[in-house]
Amino acid sequence: MSLDNVVAVAGAAHGHIGMIALGVLISIPIMIFGSKFIVKAMEKYSWIAYIGAGILAWTAGEMILKDKSLNNLVDLPHGALSYVILAIITVIILAAGYFKNQSNAKESGTKQTI
Repeated sequence: MSLDNVVAVAGAAHGHIGMIALGVLISIPIMIFGSKFIVKAMEKYSWIAYIGAGILAWTAGEMILKDKSLNNLVDLPHGALSYVILAIITVIILAAGYFKNQSNAKESGTKQTI
């Protein structure tokens, strides 16, 4: 169970020890079985990992574009152009990951499919 889950359970319990214990008892099996389900799905459908990577890349791009320190140095575009930049960042990161996976698959002799 990750630290953010523990903090969420503790915050939701408002200091009630019984609620914390119940939250942990419920959360741990969800984390274990949920992660097993996700791993099995990713083994069968490798494109799921690319969706997750795309979401992370898009979020990271948004964080970069909204950074106040960076905006003080460079006048970054806002509006529709910022979405184009986010899309380009996301596509570049996904393409780099895809080609790296293909390269690793060739070296190991396995076939990588999406």
